[in-house]
Amino acid sequence: MRNTLLLLALFFSTDRAILDLDPTPSVVRYMIYLTVVAAFLHKSIILIPHTILTVLLICGYVSLTLLNTQHLSTTQLIHDGQLAILLFTLLCTRTKGGFGLDLSFLYLVIVAYLVSELVNFFLFRQQWYGTYLSFDTTKYLIAFPSLYALATRRTGVALALIGLTIPVLIGYVTRTLFLSYFAGLVGISLLTGRRRGMRPIYLGGSIAVACMLALYSADYTQVFEGYKALNMLLIIQHQGFSSLQQLDPVRFAESQMFFQLPPLQVIFGRGFGSGISDASGALAFVTFDQSAFSRQEIETGYFYSFHDFWVDIGLRYGLLPLLVFITWFFLQKRGLSGENKTLWVLSFVGIVSAFYGIEGLLATALLMRAVINRPRNASVQPC
Repeated sequence: MRNTLLLLALFFSTDRAILDLDPTPSVVRYMIYLTVVAAFLHKSIILIPHTILTVLLICGYVSLTLLNTQHLSTTQLIHDGQLAILLFTLLCTRTKGGFGLDLSFLYLVIVAYLVSELVNFFLFRQQWYGTYLSFDTTKYLIAFPSLYALATRRTGVALALIGLTIPVLIGYVTRTLFLSYFAGLVGISLLTGRRRGMRPIYLGGSIAVACMLALYSADYTQVFEGYKALNMLLIIQHQGFSSLQQLDPVRFAESQMFFQLPPLQVIFGRGFGSGISDASGALAFVTFDQSAFSRQEIETGYFYSFHDFWVDIGLRYGLLPLLVFITWFFLQKRGLSGENKTLWVLSFVGIVSAFYGIEGLLATALLMRAVINRPRNASVQPC
């Protein structure tokens, strides 16, 4: 229960919905962050071989950073340092007796929050339309109830929750979370489904609900254009998949810039706090109202914040270490119960969609810790 309450504290520690406010004092939020790290270390043992290897890797990235001091972002350097600390605690420490989450309690609380977000979506749309229903990096946890219901084989409840979750995800205005959520639904169905014939029903039902919700207006084109996730479907409808650049020009340009780097930097990274110079002008079309980039980035043409985790994390750590880490965590699914497979799938959703903020990183670390350091004698019991 302690671990579950810490996860919920992260989930509720920031409120940037509708009025774009952040009423939680910074000192309170940082106390929560430190408490999460303390929970990782409480009653933990150090894995010596893992520690030696991880420290050597971190020293290597520090050396790369020192060689690249000309173009370092202090903000990005702090963020990369936070990620390094979390990776160290995940890879090098284990809690005696296991590290668990009370999934039933977590399910009930997030279902209640899901209902409140539906109220925001349908009754207060005029206040946030054209922006984001939520900017929080932990918002991907809204996917947990439907995934958990699928994992526990409550098909009817799962389909109802999917129908409730889709409009909230549309209001969040993020294609990455929208797509990773559907990938998670397919993944949890493949991992826990009893009958193969039921698996496509989950996805087909989800798509049908999404279409019905999107077409509630007579002027469906205007509805689609107001939300990125739906606008993506509109572009695919008219042009198919022939133009990935037009589907998301910013992401396309970021990947183009990243893969134009020297091969060794793509494979092993450039070190903490580093960025990419837009020498070819791939992001020249970006305006000052793009929320992902600062004015300094746009004016100097040197970018540090990116939309996709393989570019953002790959730039600092390299694609090879990132691939090794994902493969290692992928193998952790062996021996998981149906309920804990929800955490495994949700962790991947978090990796894809919440890598850019400390709250999202900590929430994902909690989920991953519960997967790799789960109690041996029970799959769902609280630690």
